[in-house]
Amino acid sequence: MACFDFMTPVQKIRPIATSRRERLLTLAFLGVLAGTVLAFGGAEPAAGSAAEAIVFLLAIFAVWHSSPEPLRFPWPGIALLAALLVAEWSVARPAPYRARAELLLLAAAVSAFLIAMRVSESSGMRSLFCGGLLVLCLFEALYGLAQYLTGWQQIGAYKKLDYTLMATGTYINPNHFAGLLEMALPLTFAWSLWKFDRLAEARLAGRSRDSRGLLLTELLTEEGAPVFAFFLFATLVLAAALIFSRSRMGIFSALAGIGAVAAGWIAYRRKRPVATGGVSAAILLALVLAGVLSAGAWIGFGPVLERFRNTESDLPSRVALWKNTIVLIRAHPLWGTGPGSFEDAYTLLQAADFEHRIDHAHNDYLEFAEEWGIPAAGLLFALVGWVLARAASEFLRARPSKESMLLLGCCGSLVALLVHSVADFNLHIPANAFLFAALLGLAWTLSGDLASRRTHSE
Repeated sequence: MACFDFMTPVQKIRPIATSRRERLLTLAFLGVLAGTVLAFGGAEPAAGSAAEAIVFLLAIFAVWHSSPEPLRFPWPGIALLAALLVAEWSVARPAPYRARAELLLLAAAVSAFLIAMRVSESSGMRSLFCGGLLVLCLFEALYGLAQYLTGWQQIGAYKKLDYTLMATGTYINPNHFAGLLEMALPLTFAWSLWKFDRLAEARLAGRSRDSRGLLLTELLTEEGAPVFAFFLFATLVLAAALIFSRSRMGIFSALAGIGAVAAGWIAYRRKRPVATGGVSAAILLALVLAGVLSAGAWIGFGPVLERFRNTESDLPSRVALWKNTIVLIRAHPLWGTGPGSFEDAYTLLQAADFEHRIDHAHNDYLEFAEEWGIPAAGLLFALVGWVLARAASEFLRARPSKESMLLLGCCGSLVALLVHSVADFNLHIPANAFLFAALLGLAWTLSGDLASRRTHSE
């Protein structure tokens, strides 16, 4: 896909064409991500275990296959986190089966981060990887919309028993389906914004200040208009599917991710004034909003709004769950109760009138702190925050380019899932955890490339 052709300064040394082994690695990684998403998000144990095993093998291949560029992997932070978890294993002694499952998922996510770093080194692999992710997420969105519009509540041969009035794609839970889409939306929005801004600047180049009116009909006659139209269409499809998942936190998180992209772009343009300034972000936001509202008015927003009206009645049980989790954290602040032990530990505090066992805290931050202890959980999210802060800083300091806009989209995607993690457990769903880690790896490599380009230009 020509629209994903990313150039980096490394390519002055390294050829643009990718080798057969690099393409094989990229395709295999995309295959694992797609297979995990299609297999109920990897929530089914056999599918999740198979995906983890393949990710480990691909990570070994990514480390050992020859490349002119060494992997700039943040080994010290990962090594310290591993040391904390090993010490915790000896102190907390959680149930072996659950602990192994939790630690393997973490190790697989770190492996996905490493693979994504290797995959995103050159423009050819980056194009293939980003194009594959877009196709996968669009397929999921269209699948979910078909479920919602036709009432065909199937996931392959499996007939859904729960959430039968919501779009879930190939996931069982609509909140996890929303978690996937909210990571894709900022990426397509960032690319729509980039293309729109390029078109607007090209259209305004020969005009006087008094005649600089931005007419959409004029922009659509420019040479790059079809690419812009495609990304705008993809953004609208992803947004519509997300809305009809009826995931309240998913919708809010997607807005946070898109808002982060728009805010980053406006802040960037204020530092480098051009003809369009921050107007392009406002216009594109208006276009997306108008498209989503039109689709919602046609399909019907009633059930979605009803979900938001029920928030007040649903919130007390969630708050009670968080309060009890905090009680467990206070009882085990240093080492936690052990990886994967939340379901067993929570039974000590669970009210007698609860009909079901509680398997997750519906807050990834609290759950990691309860299971791993505050130091290990704090280090994990500090590492994530470090990658995100580094990416945002490099975007604001870089020159306008396709790589910088992809980096901005990655930042928005990471922000979206981090916000969603306040009220759900997407980071415990293999497909979403792998994609989140892959976006972290992509952001890490891109920010390093942009820093290298800036250093060479100074």
